[in-house]
Amino acid sequence: MYDGAGQVRALAGLRGRTPRGSRVAQSLRVLAGLVSVGLATSIPSVGGQVRPPTASDAATAGPRLIDLAPFDQITLDKANESRVLRVEPLPAELRRPGIRRPSTEKLRIRLVDTGREYEVSWGHIAKVELYEQLVLAQTWQFLEEGRLEDAFDQIAFLLRYYPRTNGLVEARQRYLYLSARAMADAQQPEAALGLLEELLSLQPPFQPRAGELPVGELLTTTADALVRAAIDAGQYAAARALHDRLVRRYRTELGPQAQVWQQTLVKLATTQRDAARQHLAAGRLPQAWEAVMRMRAVWPDVPEGAALVEEITRRYPRVVVAVESLARQADARSLLDRAARRTSRLVAPPLWSLEGLGSEGGLYQSLQARGEREPAGQGLTLRFSAAVDPSRIVQYALGLVQGARRGDSAIEACWGELLGEVRLSGPQELKLTLRQPHVLPEALLAVMPPPEARGADRSHPWEGAGRYQPVEASADQVRYVVREGGASGPAEIIEQVFDDPQQAIQSLLRGEVDVIERVLPADLPVLADRSDVTVLPYAASSVHVLLVRSSDPYLRSATFRRALVYGTDRERLLKEGLLRGQSLPGCQVISGPFAASTSREDTAYASDAQIEPRPYDPPLALALRLVAEQEVAAAARHLSQPVPKLSPLRLAHPANELARIACRGLAQQWEQIGIPCTLMELPPGQCDAEPGTCDLVYAELAAWEPLVDALRLFGPQGLVPQASPAVAALARQAARARNWPQARQHLLLLHRLVHEELPLLPLWQWRDHWACRRGIDGIQSPRLDLYQQLQQWRIDPFPLAGRSP
Repeated sequence: MYDGAGQVRALAGLRGRTPRGSRVAQSLRVLAGLVSVGLATSIPSVGGQVRPPTASDAATAGPRLIDLAPFDQITLDKANESRVLRVEPLPAELRRPGIRRPSTEKLRIRLVDTGREYEVSWGHIAKVELYEQLVLAQTWQFLEEGRLEDAFDQIAFLLRYYPRTNGLVEARQRYLYLSARAMADAQQPEAALGLLEELLSLQPPFQPRAGELPVGELLTTTADALVRAAIDAGQYAAARALHDRLVRRYRTELGPQAQVWQQTLVKLATTQRDAARQHLAAGRLPQAWEAVMRMRAVWPDVPEGAALVEEITRRYPRVVVAVESLARQADARSLLDRAARRTSRLVAPPLWSLEGLGSEGGLYQSLQARGEREPAGQGLTLRFSAAVDPSRIVQYALGLVQGARRGDSAIEACWGELLGEVRLSGPQELKLTLRQPHVLPEALLAVMPPPEARGADRSHPWEGAGRYQPVEASADQVRYVVREGGASGPAEIIEQVFDDPQQAIQSLLRGEVDVIERVLPADLPVLADRSDVTVLPYAASSVHVLLVRSSDPYLRSATFRRALVYGTDRERLLKEGLLRGQSLPGCQVISGPFAASTSREDTAYASDAQIEPRPYDPPLALALRLVAEQEVAAAARHLSQPVPKLSPLRLAHPANELARIACRGLAQQWEQIGIPCTLMELPPGQCDAEPGTCDLVYAELAAWEPLVDALRLFGPQGLVPQASPAVAALARQAARARNWPQARQHLLLLHRLVHEELPLLPLWQWRDHWACRRGIDGIQSPRLDLYQQLQQWRIDPFPLAGRSP
């Protein structure tokens, strides 16, 4: 470097290299070039402290430093004309602000522009500026110029790679303040409030410059705009929640404005309270319930509000249920449609319904009749309650006879083979005589099509004689009101669709929803520790399978279907994808169409425990896929037809989160064995696909009574039409079984045959959970579906009010 006399003393070339000509002269030329060309735009110094940028700094901000390769900056002393060098980043031991070493010690540097290395005496170094300090200094300039987006990028860069940079907190606070002010000026109070809350969370407290709006005043005006906008839009619960949160966190900053908000909300709540009183006095109970709920949403602690809530809830108990989809029809017998089964309990309950599972078949009950089997199993006597019109009993008897004669379905054909005589033995008594003993005739009666439906006009999907009737319906909500003369239970049930399970959880915790029909395993830990929420499993497991829904030649091949099963890591999809690492009873991979035993009490009479599920074996799956392609090609050539190509499988699934997660995993795993797959989401409420619209459909089977459900699956016109004659024959034999050993023998053989032929692809069995708020009594007993024993529900007269999760 230069000394005062202009002599070169400090600069030495890289050891081991001898540049052409004079080393000193060449070093001078290189250094001069760096100063005159390489650093045409200088970077302002920050030293060890962050200083506010000046006007001259703002004029020289230049391009963003984070877009350049990292470098440090060394400024020489005045004896060397204060020249500035850009050098490659210094070693870690020297990367401290204000670093100084003995003046005689040398620092080895590599120039950024040329890559040449030199040694510089510390005595000739006036200042060392690290890359992160340079970036921070430029960030201050961007803030002064109003280049907030560039400032954000640089602050984010420093927070990620240099979080300990001295002065970074102050720059971040300045950015948040300026951005919040800009968002407020642009009429975007939501964004402004978020920025201000982040600013207030940082330490030390931020102080604006002289003449700038204080943070507390900016927070107050921004929050006031949000609260008043929510009130004007009628979003009272949102306004109150925002009020509560802001007061809890920023009472000092808000000052008297918080009291103004509260007075406004209390006034609105008082108006709703008075309206509820008027409706109650006039006997308009639904309108009174709506008004008191609005009152509760606006301000739950309004004077005399709690007593009014108690009175209205006692006189008009109402339940809001979060569901995944609304029913398109009421069908208690559906194997696929949970919403249809659920709704049937309300509007069109069957005469016989499955109420529980026992060691020997299901337990069947009826609200209108009591059945008594003959000791030899060759007859069934039905004693109807006195409230049943005798003409309906005659109609029911005629329907049983007509169904047996017609045999329109596999179940009716089986019933026709069994039924011998139907005789009215009394005003309220019907005796059915069978041609041969049957192990469980109630199971057949429970899945028989409703006799009163034959020949009747069924154009209205809600026709039925249930305790409830729908009064209002939209795309995402249905209201069911108890019919006149209805006995105990809720007076009204509202089913509300929630596409996002998290929204349903939050609504339950806020008291806006009373029951969630299905809680996903990932959400169970969230609710498990809540003392105000009850979470319980349903009484039976559903079976998740893939049903074939096209005539694709590859899917007709059992070899190809085996390839799909071997190429599916069902255990991983179940435990990691769906259960999220949890272990829940009733959830396990299966090998057949019916649920396996999960405990000693659970007999699962149709499942052979010796048949293990096929393991995950990608090499075998790939080999089977290749064999299937050869088989399909050979069959096509035999028929002198073109060889079909393996097109992407179209996998359809219902519109719920559980099916989405499962099908995404299936598609990814099949891609790995060379079987492409595209996903199709069915319309809301639809559980099966129209023929030809897809190749496979993901289904959740409620096959809880295999004795008759096997025939509904594999028999004529069943859900699995491609089942072989042998499988269909075993299903018919099981449905006509005389005793349980015989039924079990047929069903275990059917399990083994289905395992070999794969007319459907078994995935896993699944035990769903439901949740309700504490305060609804009579709902905690084991149940197959949500509205079972609905008449026992008792609504707490003190519903959750004004609660935040």
